[in-house]
Amino acid sequence: AVLGDAFLQAVQLVAGASSVLCIGAELSSAAVARLTAGMLTKFAVRAVAEDHPSEQRALVEVADPGTVLFVVSYRGANERLVDLTTTARSRGLAAISLTNNAGSPLARASDVSLLTGGPILFDDPSARRIGARSAQFALARALAEAVGAHRAAQAVPTAQRAAPQTPRTAAPAVPPRTQHP
Repeated sequence: AVLGDAFLQAVQLVAGASSVLCIGAELSSAAVARLTAGMLTKFAVRAVAEDHPSEQRALVEVADPGTVLFVVSYRGANERLVDLTTTARSRGLAAISLTNNAGSPLARASDVSLLTGGPILFDDPSARRIGARSAQFALARALAEAVGAHRAAQAVPTAQRAAPQTPRTAAPAVPPRTQHP
């Protein structure tokens, strides 16, 4: 199920992250990664996206262990993204993949894999990719909204506990005005 355990694990990882680094290869995966970072930012998650391979590697190498790597790949077979995911995990980062292939190298290299399989619109490979990208975008949006809701739910009890409790006292009595003749 799309909204099963993997989705809930992804929500918890992203909600607890110090930051999220969203990456993808090629134009369409990188676009979904960039849109994901933007959506997460709207829900008060520090998220950045990078589509240039050398910059992706540099950001993974300097990321703190509280960072979550969010990797988008249509087939989950891009060797560079799999290598970056493995590097990130070896440095203590959590990795979430968004792909259409549960058995892909990327899905296996990730802590959590979110799977989509967008509709086949025509008998044209590019059309299948468009449907899958739409599904990936929708799932990324659902993730961002769920993270926002999770953080809001966690903030309410914290705010209630942190609010100073001041004792209420009666207002000082004000003497009645006297009238002068």
